[in-house]
Amino acid sequence: MGPPVSIPPDQDSAVILAGGKEVRVTNLRKVFWVALGLTKGDLLQYYADVAHALLPHLRDRAMVMKRYPHGASGDFFFMKRAPSPRPSWIEICRIDHGHGNVIDFPMIQDEAALMWVINLGCIDLNQWYATCDDTNRPDYLHFDLDPGAGATFEVAIPLPASDADEPKAFAAPALGGQSVMLVAPQTIETSLIARRLERWGAQTRLVSDAAVALALLPERVWHAVLIDRALGLEAVEALAEAARAHARERIVMFTPGTRQEPKPSSPLTGYLVKPLRAASLAARLSATPEVTPPALATDATTETMEPIQAATGKPVRGLAVLVAEDNEINALLIGALLARLGHHAVIATNGEIALESWLAAQSAGAPYDLVLMDIQMPELDGIETARRIRASEAGELTRRTPILALTANTLVQDRYDCFESGMDGFLIKPVDRDKLAKALSRLAAARLIAA
Repeated sequence: MGPPVSIPPDQDSAVILAGGKEVRVTNLRKVFWVALGLTKGDLLQYYADVAHALLPHLRDRAMVMKRYPHGASGDFFFMKRAPSPRPSWIEICRIDHGHGNVIDFPMIQDEAALMWVINLGCIDLNQWYATCDDTNRPDYLHFDLDPGAGATFEVAIPLPASDADEPKAFAAPALGGQSVMLVAPQTIETSLIARRLERWGAQTRLVSDAAVALALLPERVWHAVLIDRALGLEAVEALAEAARAHARERIVMFTPGTRQEPKPSSPLTGYLVKPLRAASLAARLSATPEVTPPALATDATTETMEPIQAATGKPVRGLAVLVAEDNEINALLIGALLARLGHHAVIATNGEIALESWLAAQSAGAPYDLVLMDIQMPELDGIETARRIRASEAGELTRRTPILALTANTLVQDRYDCFESGMDGFLIKPVDRDKLAKALSRLAAARLIAA
């Protein structure tokens, strides 16, 4: 929380500073409660005053907005989808309601987001009873203190008043610069876990094939490898054993029905029960491993990464690159090339996953520096994925993400389609190491100049 927010009472609109972020608020002198003479500005000021107590109960939860455009006595309507355009710092909770109906709900993560939602004309707040990473498991009860006429409580449970302090929010693990591999089938829950890890600062590699994960292990030292029991017990044991020399934590994830605690001789260092709770995941990644791992492999066992040099001669930080490629062998090769060139790759095996990863990175304030986009992918092809990224960027005050097409075709029509969708260039498959290095060096140097 930054300095106290003050809503100007003598202006119709203003740009306020909330927690270090600028928020535009409008119609401040519009009367929302006629009998009391209270305005929309008064409503905003009230929420600003109680934000410190309210935010712990709102964070990480999808918000259903109930908007009163004409004040408290006027008509209202419910709105689930976060309106667009919206500030880049508004975080999204994507929930699949089945039959292809996926809704992007806004989340109130800080004081600025609270002011933004209230400015939309929301008088009362209607957050989900479950957190975004586990939407099917509510974690608190809501008792209505003013039920409608005729409503009664048929069962009463006497409970003593709690003298405990306000529940403390769990501490997010410090994963900045740490690498985490998530080996699991591609599901909505897997995507949410990956987004959570990225928000905590982890360099997350999402892999759905155990064989590909085995090949990726020697690439670097991993803070943790999370393995889904759904891949099969044999695959879990083999992957955990191979990870002994490369990962500090080797964690299996399973459902209550397949729960089985690791044996003392197991290569696993712990377990998590699905659906994963954010607090449990944070605790596991922060804890000392239950089984002490051997000395981890160091960079001396791998090829030395080439330092990137800008035109000024100063070394440039490696790029964060989203690789959208449905062929996992091609993805593995491109990822290895990027790692050797000093960059960090996140692999997405279809357009839907790529778009979701891009949106998650934008929401977390850690956008990708580059997208390498395969043209032909299942679910959502590269052309349409690029269009949706550009549409999401439209109207936002954010840096445009460069997109390079990965294609084996050199037809004029293919190139026209790529440029029409908003892509910036091409790399012909199989990707040439020198051409990739040249393109990335130009981009890294340009980023340094822009900074």
